[in-house]
Amino acid sequence: MSLSNASSLTTTVNYATSDGTATTADADYVGIAATALTFTPGQTSKTVTVLVNGDTKFETNETFNVNLSAPTNATMADSLGVGTIVNDDGAPLFSITDVSASEGNSLTTAFNFTVSLSNASSLTTTVNYSTSDGTATIADGDYTAIPTTTLTFTAGQTSKIVTILVNGDT
Repeated sequence: MSLSNASSLTTTVNYATSDGTATTADADYVGIAATALTFTPGQTSKTVTVLVNGDTKFETNETFNVNLSAPTNATMADSLGVGTIVNDDGAPLFSITDVSASEGNSLTTAFNFTVSLSNASSLTTTVNYSTSDGTATIADGDYTAIPTTTLTFTAGQTSKIVTILVNGDT
């Protein structure tokens, strides 16, 4: 906070934080209730510190506000300061588990593959998946093919199950 020029009078202004895209409910930062800031005669600047909480979520940069109000012995030129929390967490990485199970002699067996994100995201995240032949083949009727399909993770989700039906035979 700064005054445009020194005053011979004691000058005060109140400050408080308010949410922008960063929120106290999501624990992005520690909010500050209305607090008085006093400039003694001759002082022209003061520092207001807002504590920001680190996290491991991949998210866009977020903002919060520091609002000034009720000045005494001064007038207001700019009453809003914007703090930007720059995301420092990498985009999540996708992985999928391997599955081994008996096929059975008839009917189908569900093979459940777990698709995971390495860390949570505050953004909707998608990945495409499909089946392809290995030593098991569609031509031999070993499993039911899945064409390219999109798997969607909503904010905060870190795992999903993809089920492939394997055909039993003798």
